[in-house]
Amino acid sequence: MRGPLTKIAILAAAVLLAVVIAAAGAAYFVEYPQWDAASASYVYRERPFAVAVAWGTVAVSLILVAVSVVVVSRLDDIRRRLRRR
Repeated sequence: MRGPLTKIAILAAAVLLAVVIAAAGAAYFVEYPQWDAASASYVYRERPFAVAVAWGTVAVSLILVAVSVVVVSRLDDIRRRLRRR
């Protein structure tokens, strides 16, 4: 019973962390308001490298989930190796 619960916990944690990372990238992608004294109103500015940051966080999230899937698939082998030592 310990095996399946451990695998589910690892995958759930990885997916949750991947969502948090992707959300952080999406939040950075959103433009921010800045007061413009010349027009006496707020002007929305883009953040530098916003697209690269957003895609980078998506890539990091996918890599994280892929690594966790590999770890979960090899978890029994890792346990056997640790028991031998």
